[in-house]
Amino acid sequence: MKALIISSPTPYGRGGQIRAYRILEHLAKFGLEAFIVGEGIPLEIVDRLEVYGYKVLNVNCKAMRKWSEGCIAGMTMNAVRKLVKRCDYDIIVSQSEHPKYVLTAYIASKVAGLPWTAIVNSYLYINPLYKYDAMLSLTRFLRTLATLKAMNTTLVHLVSDVIRYELWKEGYELKNYEVLDVPVGIEHKLIDEVLKHEKTKIYDLAFMGFFTPEKGIYDLIPILYKL
Repeated sequence: MKALIISSPTPYGRGGQIRAYRILEHLAKFGLEAFIVGEGIPLEIVDRLEVYGYKVLNVNCKAMRKWSEGCIAGMTMNAVRKLVKRCDYDIIVSQSEHPKYVLTAYIASKVAGLPWTAIVNSYLYINPLYKYDAMLSLTRFLRTLATLKAMNTTLVHLVSDVIRYELWKEGYELKNYEVLDVPVGIEHKLIDEVLKHEKTKIYDLAFMGFFTPEKGIYDLIPILYKL
């Protein structure tokens, strides 16, 4: 199978980025042919992914840091350009629920006529009513709403059923989904490795284990403190 993957995998990033990298690292053993379109991937990680056999296109979104739509447009153009040159992919996968990844995968699938899917790690990026500040951003609301509508055109994969429940409480739903099974355990080596390279929130520590990242996440924080 050949896949076009929209992702920014790195073992030194946030929970979803770490999970994306570990999955790609694991799939390399099975000979998955994939072209990765992402942004902000460290050069050393790009080199490592290419050693695994992946082709990587790293989009520079620094100039568009405060303009997510511009980043979405840039990633989409690069993804579509790759598809036009080689139309032998089987599927398009967004390894994140973030709008810039999901909308990129969705638009590229429409242009190329390929099936697509998304891995949903959290409900925060796809909750139109979630506020980062005191006021609700109209731009973010519309972008998130468009992301939800796009996701409801395909089958998506949730790392926890709590994601669906949290959206439901806000009046939104995912129509076609399946919940991935996640083994229980804590990867102490992974936590230590990440903490060496980047300051992280306590919230992120729960992501670095193999606990489902949102099922009882706030209950996990005191447990992690005790450990």
